[in-house]
Amino acid sequence: MLLLRKNVGSIPPIMAISLGSLENAYNEMPKTPEKARVDEWCSRIEDDCCSPFSLDDFCKKVGYSKNQFIRLFKAYTGKTPYQYYVRCKIQKSASLLLYTNHTINEISSSMGFYDLAHFSRCFKKIMGYSPTQIRKKV
Repeated sequence: MLLLRKNVGSIPPIMAISLGSLENAYNEMPKTPEKARVDEWCSRIEDDCCSPFSLDDFCKKVGYSKNQFIRLFKAYTGKTPYQYYVRCKIQKSASLLLYTNHTINEISSSMGFYDLAHFSRCFKKIMGYSPTQIRKKV
């Protein structure tokens, strides 16, 4: 799992600051059938984070009503499915900034953000640093 189940130690220190508390809270939850289901859903969201996200379509695939799905997902992750999806996109963007030479605009576009300003605002809100700051730290 890209965000919440992955060992924070393998994430560059600048990114671990933003993800550490979520990681610890999620890992401390007892294993239940519901948690296993949410784990599977998180994996699906992470696998498709470069594609547009439709909550209605996702709920049909997993056989839950929208309200049931959001309630269960948020109970285990602390985020709504859409917040989690955006977080996945930003996490992947941060990796691309750190490990590729693609421009910020190219990364933003490839992750489905059509407005660079919106991408930068989301990135800073989630990561605590702007895309430029992450790029310069490398």
